[in-house]
Amino acid sequence: MSYCQTALDPYSENLCEESFGGGISAIVFFPNYLPVNPSDGVEIQEMINLGEAIRAKDVKIGLPEASGVTRTSYISCKVDPTITYDRTFTLMDQNVIEANVAFYNSLKRRTSIAGALLYECDADRVTFVTDSISVSGSRLVADDRTDSQHFSMLGSWRNIDDPSIFAAPANIF
Repeated sequence: MSYCQTALDPYSENLCEESFGGGISAIVFFPNYLPVNPSDGVEIQEMINLGEAIRAKDVKIGLPEASGVTRTSYISCKVDPTITYDRTFTLMDQNVIEANVAFYNSLKRRTSIAGALLYECDADRVTFVTDSISVSGSRLVADDRTDSQHFSMLGSWRNIDDPSIFAAPANIF
């Protein structure tokens, strides 16, 4: 037993055998600061109305597996500890219009944004990223007409913990 370890939170059994499909169909970007309550539709809508949040709907977003970040152990025979995780979301948006070229260009030029709210359409809930997010990516144009033009973006942040899940704010998505 180690006195240096923290206690584990309890695990909840899935008594109803409930599962959720993937798919995130909308996102709210928070450029400068986060909402107090990510489930409060009135607060989120007010931030959108004031230009303090920007919503993109009808997009395709995924959360791939996080990548562990380790540091060198200076003790022989000891495994390097994972100290945090590099995390990302992928975003594809087929709404390729001049205004959105400007939007995604401005998003990429920022050092970071304060966070984001990702709407899980199958589960009707949100994943709330409360860390500074850097965004990179570009507009893709296929070489023939069988594929749509789209933006392909990557949001990146670092945190040891997964983002929290909340009830979806009413009338936002």
